[in-house]
Amino acid sequence: MGNCECSPKAAKSKQSLNSSPILNEQSVHIPQMHPKVHALAEKVFKEQMSSVANIDLADKSLGEECGKYLAAILPYYSHASELNLDNCQLLEGSCEVIATSLIDMISLKELNLSRNRIGDKAADILSLSLSKLTKLEKLMLENIGIGTESVILISTSLLTLINLKELNLSQNRLGNQGARALANTFSYIPKLELLDIHNTEIGAKGAAFIGFEIYKLTKLKVLNIGENKLFSSGISAIISSLPKSIQILNFEQTGLDSHCLSESCEYLSRLSSLTDLYLDRNNISSEGSASIIRILSSLNLKYLGLLGCDVSQQRQEITLASMSTEIYL
Repeated sequence: MGNCECSPKAAKSKQSLNSSPILNEQSVHIPQMHPKVHALAEKVFKEQMSSVANIDLADKSLGEECGKYLAAILPYYSHASELNLDNCQLLEGSCEVIATSLIDMISLKELNLSRNRIGDKAADILSLSLSKLTKLEKLMLENIGIGTESVILISTSLLTLINLKELNLSQNRLGNQGARALANTFSYIPKLELLDIHNTEIGAKGAAFIGFEIYKLTKLKVLNIGENKLFSSGISAIISSLPKSIQILNFEQTGLDSHCLSESCEYLSRLSSLTDLYLDRNNISSEGSASIIRILSSLNLKYLGLLGCDVSQQRQEITLASMSTEIYL
């Protein structure tokens, strides 16, 4: 009797499902649903949800209607450890209901909502749900169409995510105040190993806020803050405070000049774990390249990016300075 349709558990499940305006068969256009979402719904009706630990719908064109249908299904997968909705063509309407549903997915360790138009309104709801997902280790929110105020709200939710190891907020409009709010969370996420905030409209002031707090991330291995107008003061503030755990550092197209690089080389030489350094498309000339040449032998670099920099005349010297480093000029 335990698995028959007349069992109390089955009856309760079906009654719960049928009470949902989205899952009710009379209001759902099943043929329009994505096959993978159909499969998830079928497992709910058959009470086979436990067989699904990871929900990966990345790059599936779900759209608004299917996104709302998915939102009604997600709470039944509260045991799932991974949810990947990267680039599912979701807009604010479906993102709002999905963000609401996330509050029940308390077992999530990985959440990827990147490249969907979440926007500021849905981000407000998302921040409330995120604060409950205390097991999260990986949070990917790249290019979700949010601005400074939403970043500040999401930053408050990070205060409870003490297990977080990877955070991607790139290609959103953080600005200086968003960077400040994010930096203020660093002492609450001490396990963070990867921070990607490239192309987020952070300026020198925002970089200074980050530089003031980043030393607290003692396990940080990857920092991507490229494509921001940090300029000399912002770059110096960050480089001088980096933890020694850093392995990959990206300052591509940040307004770095030769003078700043020369001053920063002293701090770079102390980063014994550094393996990849991206300095592409900056105003680095012979003075800056000379500084790099002086410290290359003391570093353990496997990759050095200087694409778009005016160092072609020093090509041979840079190459000979460290035969074990793959250098792109």
